[in-house]
Amino acid sequence: MNLSPVYEQWKAETLEAGERRATEGLLVARFGPLDEVLTQIVPNLVALPPVDRARLILNLSRTELIEQFEHKLSH
Repeated sequence: MNLSPVYEQWKAETLEAGERRATEGLLVARFGPLDEVLTQIVPNLVALPPVDRARLILNLSRTELIEQFEHKLSH
């Protein structure tokens, strides 16, 4: 099936938005309302495979999770 580039872009953006919402939902369920620091690490979490992302969110403390991405926040 030959899909248009516009459709492919829409599809990719929609999937990424869903991943972002799911990640934000896990963070809210685990740590409460998102503050600026947690919001800043969401893109880094979304870039991970879903199982790795969930494992980090569910197993690390808020501080440990932020420390995992600290080097990316300072750039």
